[in-house]
Amino acid sequence: YGTLMYPPVLNLLLKRVPMLTPATVKGFRRCRVLNQPYPAVVIDATASVDGLLLSGLLADEIETLHDYEGEEYVLHTGVEAVTKEGRTTCALYLWDTDAYADRLVCPSEPWDEQAFVDRDLDAFVAMLKVVVMNSGRRALVRTLIAHSLVRSLARSFVCSFVRLLVRQGYYGAS
Repeated sequence: YGTLMYPPVLNLLLKRVPMLTPATVKGFRRCRVLNQPYPAVVIDATASVDGLLLSGLLADEIETLHDYEGEEYVLHTGVEAVTKEGRTTCALYLWDTDAYADRLVCPSEPWDEQAFVDRDLDAFVAMLKVVVMNSGRRALVRTLIAHSLVRSLARSFVCSFVRLLVRQGYYGAS
């Protein structure tokens, strides 16, 4: 439902793009994370979230995604998703409201996916690419989860800085 819907992000993390299937989950709401380009999902019985099901993941890829999501998110299993083919059970990363309350999440503000694509995706991928190239995939995710709050704040700063570099032509986001 967030950054993992985008093939460039998946390719950097997993070295491939798994099968992606459009799906909707009911009982959840996607919302903005304060000062971040990425969203969170919280429980909301009256809402639904459109996203993509990732399937055919290998065990080490699932571990990479767990590490990538970090401490702010909890894997919520047994979620019913609706696709064109019907209903299926899946898991999704739910914002850890017990540990992080609403400190970083703006639950009443929806995430603007189009703004992310237009304004933040290239810089986000460029930042991720730099980190992966400098530390390797496993080291990347372990470093990112080391200090969750620091990671969130740093990601915002780095994304802004990389966005500036991309705009100025100093760094290409390929």
